[in-house]
Amino acid sequence: MPTDLAQLQKHLMDALDRFEKIDFKGLVKSITDAANSVKSLANSPDLRDTMEELKVTVVNLNQTISTARRVLNDANGEIGPLVKDLRETWDETNKTLAETRTTLVKLQQGLDPDSPLAVHLDQTLESLDQASQTVDELADHLHRNPAALIRGRYVSDQGK
Repeated sequence: MPTDLAQLQKHLMDALDRFEKIDFKGLVKSITDAANSVKSLANSPDLRDTMEELKVTVVNLNQTISTARRVLNDANGEIGPLVKDLRETWDETNKTLAETRTTLVKLQQGLDPDSPLAVHLDQTLESLDQASQTVDELADHLHRNPAALIRGRYVSDQGK
């Protein structure tokens, strides 16, 4: 029959195994790719700050997992200090998860359709659409009148 300590260790190891299965690096890469796409359309200081916070948060979470693993491996015979360290690790993990939530909320707000970034992006796309139409009209005109590149605009003799 397993002891309470053995059960506690088993539950904690199971929890750590589940944490290890989370692809935090993949999560960070995906978020970074999205941020780079948005940055290429508009240079938002708020979005850059949010991404920096997310990098720090992931580093903190990785440190927390490493600390928890080290504490569990050193736990034999040191139950009192182990429980204290586990509580500190748990508190640190909760803090890191709260920071992650806050960072993701900020990222979501930056990508909201009514955010200044989205509005600016929409205006930029409309301007590009208008410019594209103007270039199409110029191309059509030059296709119909290729000599216009050499002579310029036609002015009749009666208009002098």
